[in-house]
Amino acid sequence: MHQHLGMLRATTLLHVLTALLAAALLGACQQGRSTVLLEAEAPAMESRTYAWVQERIDAPEGSAPVYEQEVEAELKRRIDEALAARGFAVADEEDAGFLVTMRLDVTLDTRRYDPFFAVYSLEQFERGHLTLAALAPVSYQPFWIARGNAVLRETKRAMTRETVQWIEVDEEREWDVARLANAVMETFPRVDG
Repeated sequence: MHQHLGMLRATTLLHVLTALLAAALLGACQQGRSTVLLEAEAPAMESRTYAWVQERIDAPEGSAPVYEQEVEAELKRRIDEALAARGFAVADEEDAGFLVTMRLDVTLDTRRYDPFFAVYSLEQFERGHLTLAALAPVSYQPFWIARGNAVLRETKRAMTRETVQWIEVDEEREWDVARLANAVMETFPRVDG
């Protein structure tokens, strides 16, 4: 009986440690990251102005576009604030020194942890992607494109030794707008004007 309780405690401790490790790693992966996809010479600008346009940008592989007006409005507001801090102002498209466009996408990722080589944990989660591009006026040629991403929510999880049995997780999709916008804007090029 005591031996059975000892095994039960060891197994429970192993599950708790695995869950804690998984939570810590998920937290680390939730941090906003940004990658510059294109950086060319910025056009010479006569004014320090920009305008938002609806121009197509390539999506991350395997992603689905997201149309959430509140999220897009908040991202635009934060990007406007970041550009204003650099001395830029919003203008009409015909008067703008450069143009800005963005898109939101979601991918579904799976992550496996096997820290003890005996019991492993699986998580399936949504990752949100913000792709932001700065374009030359008139030609609409991009001179800068960056993509930031952050974990939005966990959708399923499993912990197993042999067979995988997914457990649905009822989490709301939560866009960390500030983190995404800040991560992408950190890579925005210095533009002389």
